[in-house]
Amino acid sequence: MSPVSPPSEPTTGDRHSNSVRDLKALPASKDIKTGDRPTSRIARLNPFWRQKLTLSAKVVVFLLVISALPILATNVVFEYFSERSQSQTSISADSATERAIASTPPRQLPMLLIVEMVVAALLLIGLVATFLANRAMRTPELPATDDEQTPPPETASSIPLIQQVQFANNGTNSAHAEALSEHAQLLKEITLRMGEAICLEDLMRTTVKEVRRAIKSDRVIIFGFDVSNWDGIIVAESVAPNLPQTIKVKIEDPCFRENHVERYRNGQVSFINDIYQEPRVTECYRNMLEQFGVKANLVAPILRNSELIGLLIAHQCSEPRIWQNSEIDLFTQLANQVGFAVDKVSFLEEQEAEAERLQLITDITMHIHECTSIEDILKTSVKEIRRAIKSDRVIVFGLSPIDSSGVVLAESVAPNLPQTLKMKITDPCLKNEYLELYKSGQVTLNNDIYKSARVTDCYRRTLEQFAVKANLVAPILRKNELIGLLITHQCSEARIWQKPEIDMYSQLAAQIGLAVDRISLLDESETFL
Repeated sequence: MSPVSPPSEPTTGDRHSNSVRDLKALPASKDIKTGDRPTSRIARLNPFWRQKLTLSAKVVVFLLVISALPILATNVVFEYFSERSQSQTSISADSATERAIASTPPRQLPMLLIVEMVVAALLLIGLVATFLANRAMRTPELPATDDEQTPPPETASSIPLIQQVQFANNGTNSAHAEALSEHAQLLKEITLRMGEAICLEDLMRTTVKEVRRAIKSDRVIIFGFDVSNWDGIIVAESVAPNLPQTIKVKIEDPCFRENHVERYRNGQVSFINDIYQEPRVTECYRNMLEQFGVKANLVAPILRNSELIGLLIAHQCSEPRIWQNSEIDLFTQLANQVGFAVDKVSFLEEQEAEAERLQLITDITMHIHECTSIEDILKTSVKEIRRAIKSDRVIVFGLSPIDSSGVVLAESVAPNLPQTLKMKITDPCLKNEYLELYKSGQVTLNNDIYKSARVTDCYRRTLEQFAVKANLVAPILRKNELIGLLITHQCSEARIWQKPEIDMYSQLAAQIGLAVDRISLLDESETFL
């Protein structure tokens, strides 16, 4: 070849041979920092293809290439038939067959091209969506940090323990994951034991025992409320040896009524690591805790159908205690389970108690109507009713139609209590405050004569004569006329009268009125004869 001649275009074989020679002539690739020749493009791409791209990425790239081939093939065919159509048209425009061949591709091939493009676009969208979904489902591996902090109580408590265990297992904090797993197992075991309880007393006893074992505290109690004034009583306790017992202790805490009722109604949990270092602990609250040797406490509300019915309380008495978030979360969920269990057991007990009350009403009514005199009716009534509602005294008080005085016609009373039978009582408060209520058939009650605002001084003095601390009064009516009162006294302690008790009591008072009316009619008939 002449040196002045233009270089000829190399053939495909020449290009391949030259490329092979060039590749062989290149030195081994070295680090750019050493100043040597940089690696070739092929040498850089091969490691990238083999190492950097994952298998799923390689599959996506391969499918994208495959999806593009139909479009390229369609374009080639379309161009071929277009050129052929033009040449055939120029040679012979008269031939009908040739016109058909020339005219067919322009109409059919664009439609085929559009279909292929749509299919390829859908395939591409599906591949991209698959790739993004696969990427989103990958669990990020975050480096562990020594100062990793547990979420605050509100955040931790909002996530179920089982889910927290799953989150923790995805991380590297094995100690935290192990603690959460242990607490989840404890929650499951204690919940199962609560579900085995057949009565409220059994449920409360099981709860405090198991919760104290779970959180390793000195004392766990359940505090039940009198919602009328938010005082209450400790209904269950599990306590370490050599510590003061609090079971059945009544607590009147004005601080609670003023500062805490609404918070617990909303489900909030409170804890104190050290009652002497916590600034929000008031003096009256600290004094109350000191009575039981408490140095730190944890309190969670017990809610039944969103109603605050009590508190689950843990005490640390040996020393102050920093309550951990996992402990607070476990304690909170256990208090929730107590509320669910109370609802279930209470429903069962209410059904059983209702059936028992109906049977009592039937039995007592039958005994009353078997009596043949008013005196027998009244004696049977007070005896059977005191047994049914388990009170200290039941009397029938006959009213004078002239004034507010009356006499105790029948009495059933517990031993060692003053007797009132045949005692005449004049009570001015009866005429002024209650007589009209009783004439209309209303029942009155006082859970505690010293705390009820409607108990006047004169009425309280009358009750104090008979050692009464709580009472329940229902009218005895004969043909809508008030002839007496059925009165129950609780003398040993104050008593919160329950609605089912009140309903049964009212029905029994009505049965006494019917029985008296029946006997009176018989006496009148005999007198007439």
